[in-house]
Amino acid sequence: MTTELLLSHYLKQLRLPSMARHYVAMARDAENRSLSYEEYLLALLEQEARTREENQRQQRLKKAAFPTQKTLELFEFHLMPTLSKTKVLALSKRRIRGETRECTAYWKFGDWKLSKEFAYGKKLVYFR
Repeated sequence: MTTELLLSHYLKQLRLPSMARHYVAMARDAENRSLSYEEYLLALLEQEARTREENQRQQRLKKAAFPTQKTLELFEFHLMPTLSKTKVLALSKRRIRGETRECTAYWKFGDWKLSKEFAYGKKLVYFR
């Protein structure tokens, strides 16, 4: 019992909330999979890093104050026949360089143009 209290206290003091939430479940998982201490610690730190990255991304999106979020499913490609639907969808999935990470597009309501400012803003928000 005292070990758990001390762990909770130190994780809170060091501001590692994701590790505090997940260390018990991940310890059981590490024990079941016979992971070493280093592998267990690495898994905990990766979880904390992912959580922080997602929180930072959400903060940047909130700070950017985009007026609305739309998906490519709502985009009316027939209104812009010069825009290649397959290329846009490939770019949205980042399949250009073999990567398949998802990304989201933001633009003003009623403005269907992809501008340089939008591209730079999105890059800053997502790929900082």
